Amino acid sequence: MLGVGCSAHRRAVPGEAPLRVGTSGDYPPFSERAADGSITGFDIEVAREYAAARGRRLELVPFRWPELAARLAAGDFDVAMSGITVRPDRLLVGTMTAAVARRRRRPGAPRRRAARELPIVPPSGSR
Repeated sequence: MLGVGCSAHRRAVPGEAPLRVGTSGDYPPFSERAADGSITGFDIEVAREYAAARGRRLELVPFRWPELAARLAAGDFDVAMSGITVRPDRLLVGTMTAAVARRRRRPGAPRRRAARELPIVPPSGSR
């Protein structure tokens, strides 16, 4: 579990660069775009608190998943936060923090398909 502690927030310094956070806006509960175009979610709230605690304005920079590594390497944002999975190819581009949440992916199929039609594949590392 992650606990976000906030000390007194300092005022933003005029002319100080904003904290630019890349986010996909399509990965709830971490980052989700609302009908009005605003982006909300766990990672967005952490980013808001982090920026506020440092007296910096938050600037959310949308990205599409296939562009993540290239945009981070190009400096389009200071940090990417959107429930990002640690993968070897991403470690070549940037540093990852410790995981704050773990989600296991599960296969899905339409209800009309019988279970016997789905192949059984054990998770990697299991016997």
